[in-house]
Amino acid sequence: MLFSVLLFTAPVKNTTCSERPGRASEILVVSRLLPLRLTWVHPSKTIAMNRPSGCNFDGLFRKGIRLFNAARFFEAHEALEDVWRVAPAPERNFLQGLIQIAVALHHHSKGNIVGCRSLLQRGLGNLAPYPERYFGLELGCFRNDVELWRKALESAQPLSAPPAIRLQA
Repeated sequence: MLFSVLLFTAPVKNTTCSERPGRASEILVVSRLLPLRLTWVHPSKTIAMNRPSGCNFDGLFRKGIRLFNAARFFEAHEALEDVWRVAPAPERNFLQGLIQIAVALHHHSKGNIVGCRSLLQRGLGNLAPYPERYFGLELGCFRNDVELWRKALESAQPLSAPPAIRLQA
């Protein structure tokens, strides 16, 4: 699936990935040949400019997935949140769902079962509208694994290892 999406955002003064974008009038172009590729474009130009210094959104997305699969859920949430901040609307809910599930599993690792349950449910809700294979991931398998894990948690059954995010073959 190859397409581009234009998102009008406020101009950002030379920000880094860890900074939240401010108000301005830049256009963020998302060219996606799975996985996500982001390029900054100035509104008065039709050619792509360089991304803000230090930003590698493809790398941050992949890093977030690697951290998630290594059960480093807080760090995964941080990396994925940097991608979420600049993603266009269709991908924001998808990324938010992944982030919520990462935070849920982080809560579980710290003993916050109530927070874990709530965020697992919300994360699954945000991922529900997306197809089985999305953004280069086996999303259907991941949703099923998370749901099984959530049901085991709800019924106080022994929990298997936390769900992993599989890449499309």
